[in-house]
Amino acid sequence: MHAYGQIYVHDGSTAQALTATPGLLTGFATLGPNSAARDGDLGATPTLAYDVIAVKKNGIYRITFNISAAFSAAAIVQIHARIGTTEIASIAAQQDIVTTSGVDKHFTYAATGIYEATADGNIGLYGESSNNGNLTPCHGSLLVERVG
Repeated sequence: MHAYGQIYVHDGSTAQALTATPGLLTGFATLGPNSAARDGDLGATPTLAYDVIAVKKNGIYRITFNISAAFSAAAIVQIHARIGTTEIASIAAQQDIVTTSGVDKHFTYAATGIYEATADGNIGLYGESSNNGNLTPCHGSLLVERVG
């Protein structure tokens, strides 16, 4: 069976503080297509209340994320996929944000990678910044698909 789950934000406007300590991105507001209703606990179950997608079965998963956002400070901003609090090193993006006269800098990130799940866990996006600031996601999604 092909399991999949998606959460996303569209026209978001809620800011979230980022610091040097990785924190779960919590701006997702909508459940996207998912196979949980059809397949139950056989794959990927999105949970908006926790801004994660639960992986329910061992296997190979493709994780894809994209985010278009604004950041309020000059900083190096990183976004990483994590299972629980463990970083998935192959699925990450980074950008050096430069602001002008206090105007928020808009940017877009995207990353895709393969992850082998050996136990149940929650996949989420975590952000961190070299300089404290506010991240405001405008559009973005997290998609998890079981491919093997």
